[in-house]
Amino acid sequence: MKKVFSNVGEQINILKSKNLTIKDEQKAVEMLVRSNYYVVINGYRTPFLLDRKSGDKSKYIPGSAFEEIYSLYMFDRSIRIIFLKYILIMEQNLKSAISYEFSKIYGSENYLHYSNFACEDEKNTKEIFFLIGSLHNALSKAIGKNEYITYNIEKYNNVPFWILANILTFGGIINFYKLMKDEEKQYIARKYFRVKVHELETYMELLNAYRNICAHDERLYNVKATKFSIAHNEYHTYFEINDTSENGKKDVFALCITLCMLLSREDKMKMINELIAVFEDLDENIDSIHITKIYNMMGFPHNWKEIKDINF
Repeated sequence: MKKVFSNVGEQINILKSKNLTIKDEQKAVEMLVRSNYYVVINGYRTPFLLDRKSGDKSKYIPGSAFEEIYSLYMFDRSIRIIFLKYILIMEQNLKSAISYEFSKIYGSENYLHYSNFACEDEKNTKEIFFLIGSLHNALSKAIGKNEYITYNIEKYNNVPFWILANILTFGGIINFYKLMKDEEKQYIARKYFRVKVHELETYMELLNAYRNICAHDERLYNVKATKFSIAHNEYHTYFEINDTSENGKKDVFALCITLCMLLSREDKMKMINELIAVFEDLDENIDSIHITKIYNMMGFPHNWKEIKDINF
């Protein structure tokens, strides 16, 4: 059965028929025209709906208001912006560390040599050649579009890796790291990020998954990175999260933990303070539910703000 188009006035009436209060209908109309009914309502109504045991699951809990749903929508937009900013910082940190250490060992132009990767592991053969091909492809696409790439090709007939690294995707630089030799990977993980190789790889994969969500302006707050789960670490222990629990392993709190693990202390503090501000703003704008319901949906412990005082 096909969905029937409803104009904004009809959409407002549908919401009211489902027990949702609308404090300012004219403003609600403006919000829905600007932001899209489907995105706002379907994406952010869940915390405000009656649960299955309480009756009609399509109706809203008593006292809930459209403005609360919209506040959650705006909160989600704010945390996307915050997380994306710090994910991009980590992406640049990783690119800088890898390009510096690789170039220090092999020189600025030897990123296309098969023997400079973990070729002793036969299962990597196909992946290494695919990686080298993708590096060639990135270079060819950048010529004429990126001034630094174009300049180095025209003047020197080569592009140093520390320049090429900047135009690689996050997934591309993660794959580059995975195919480096073990001792080189260990050195980078330990020196720059104070973690083990397998931990860094998982952290970066999780960051990349959430980076894509944030960059494409998709709903974030209650989304899990189902393909990646970070290992139990000191933050989980501090917040008394059981090592068998999924909380803080593949949800937005896992994203928060990952960034806290890898960022400089200064950037970590800035990020947490920004998050606290938007959480407090949301708390002020929702009355029908408690903020802890949002915490739970995101995997955040109720005392999560203490994370700013942790320095492992």
